[in-house]
Amino acid sequence: MAEVEFRDGSKMLPDYLSDLMVGLDTYRLTYEEAVAEANRRLERRHIDSAMGAVMRQHLKPDEVLR
Repeated sequence: MAEVEFRDGSKMLPDYLSDLMVGLDTYRLTYEEAVAEANRRLERRHIDSAMGAVMRQHLKPDEVLR
């Protein structure tokens, strides 16, 4: 558990959630705003990972034709 300061007060957060908020100026955000931003970051990371996998597969030499 980690204590994180938000604009609307400090809260004890599980480690996974405080890790997602690293780099956010949480003291400038309310708890709800920080959670929403952490969710957007997680969503973006998931989309980027999936798109990277598609691009790697697309750019891989076609071994079936050889």
